Amino acid sequence: MDDVAEVVPYDNALLCVSEGERSAPNIVLLDMSTDASAAAARLLARDLPSARIVALAVPETEPDVLACIEAGVSGYVPRTGSIDDLVAAIRDAIRGEARCSPLITSVLMRRVATLANAGGTGQRLTTREREIAEYIALGMSNRDIACRLGIEMCTVKNHVHHMLEKLGVNRRADIADCIHA
Repeated sequence: MDDVAEVVPYDNALLCVSEGERSAPNIVLLDMSTDASAAAARLLARDLPSARIVALAVPETEPDVLACIEAGVSGYVPRTGSIDDLVAAIRDAIRGEARCSPLITSVLMRRVATLANAGGTGQRLTTREREIAEYIALGMSNRDIACRLGIEMCTVKNHVHHMLEKLGVNRRADIADCIHA
């Protein structure tokens, strides 16, 4: 299956594409058992837009599945899933479909209704601030983020300062928690 790439860390996915070792995969299998997995999924969805991300080892709970979906995954395999579940999730993702339990279907329906009825309250992060927040969630330093984005470190610091104010938090580490809440 040349169209499937298994990826654990975000950097490895982009490294294989950016170094020209291969073209972008159609399917990316992403291990969701680490703290930075949701941030990695968001960045992969942004940086490899044609790839469909299948999340692996996802606890089948409302917050965990919603976090995956909001991060941009196309499908998921629960922690208790079998090899057959993995194959089915990959096939579904290729067809642009997703399989989920009736419980998760209900959760998604409530979520869509909530979003449809929600007003635009509070200050939103800019696209660049959200991008930097995802890198913060991956544990990257301001210097690393500046290098990755090709901007000055003082610019990253300014964005971090504005995010702290907008989100009403005092520590850089709290930014990731706010955007994934």
